[in-house]
Amino acid sequence: MSNIQVIGLGYIGFPLACLLSKKSKIICIDTDKTKILNLKKKILPFKEKKLKDLFEKNFKNLRFQNYIDLTKKKNTYIICVPTPLKNNKAELKYLYNVLESLKKFLKKDDLIIIESTIPPGTTQNIYKKYIFFKKKINLAYCPERAIPGNTIFEMQNNYRIIGGINLSSSLKAKKIYKLFCKKLLLANSMEAEISKLAENTHRLVNISLANEINDLCKDYKIESKNLFRITNLHPRVNYLKPGIGIGGHCIPIDPLFLNEKKQIKLIDASINVDKQLMSKTIKSILSNVKSKKNDKVLCLGITYKENVDDLRESAAIKIINKLKQNIKNIYIYDPLNKSLNNISEKWLKNYKFDLIVFLVNHNNFKKLNFKLTRILDYRY
Repeated sequence: MSNIQVIGLGYIGFPLACLLSKKSKIICIDTDKTKILNLKKKILPFKEKKLKDLFEKNFKNLRFQNYIDLTKKKNTYIICVPTPLKNNKAELKYLYNVLESLKKFLKKDDLIIIESTIPPGTTQNIYKKYIFFKKKINLAYCPERAIPGNTIFEMQNNYRIIGGINLSSSLKAKKIYKLFCKKLLLANSMEAEISKLAENTHRLVNISLANEINDLCKDYKIESKNLFRITNLHPRVNYLKPGIGIGGHCIPIDPLFLNEKKQIKLIDASINVDKQLMSKTIKSILSNVKSKKNDKVLCLGITYKENVDDLRESAAIKIINKLKQNIKNIYIYDPLNKSLNNISEKWLKNYKFDLIVFLVNHNNFKKLNFKLTRILDYRY
């Protein structure tokens, strides 16, 4: 087995390293020095179901450091660094920074696996740019297919696409993922890249349509939950849940990577639907505030979805930030991510609010009971 190094210990890289550590020693690399120090002290960077037990059980097989281990051994480098959106295009500088660090030290038969989300053709471009074919370096794109809140299970049980630049790369990458993943599917790198983006584009369009139907139900004064329940009984129909807006790291971002070369009209339409929904939600909340100067408004939930602590592209935060521009007294509480809290749980029941706005459907909120208070509930 080659020396395995996971570069980037975020929501994907860190759980991946922990899963691999069940069968192999893993070098875990991140430029965030505080994160590395905390991990050495067994302090997790975020909450995730089953992650703590997995981490503690295999801690002895994990080594944490701020630098890539440039050993003489045969190496597998798994890159899980961010590829954010910048000017409606993928920002690949973090990925290329890693590759620049590696290029002088790569040896014959080394394997580079990219898990970061990338536009179509990026893997081929990297292979040509760094002349990996001359050095006989193996390169594969193997996108994750996991959702926060269920990452460990999905990483092990969802199909993993192995998109090697050639057959040798695919077979070597397959050996790595076989250490923890039950379902492996070989493809070429371009297929792997586009499939990842197409999956999240499908979800973007689906959720946007669900939000439109949900809005329609209000006009006809019918219960949308029941409508979606009976509609989804059709064997070829599967509406996803509507909400206050599309969030998370993947769905609002990945479809735009597809749009870099070819404009897909449904992507633009879906994004516009999301913007209109958010604008409508903000107007609805503001219309229920009697005095923007004096009313005390409590917003419950800031994460991008229920029962996680993930804030990436959170619609709730975008809404709250807009409300802050108009309302003087905004109070925020989220039991799973307390980074923006300006009121404690014990004060929730004792403090008199003029309006309470539920933005996220955390299970923790089910036990809250507010009497004699106006409530706007956007949970689904």
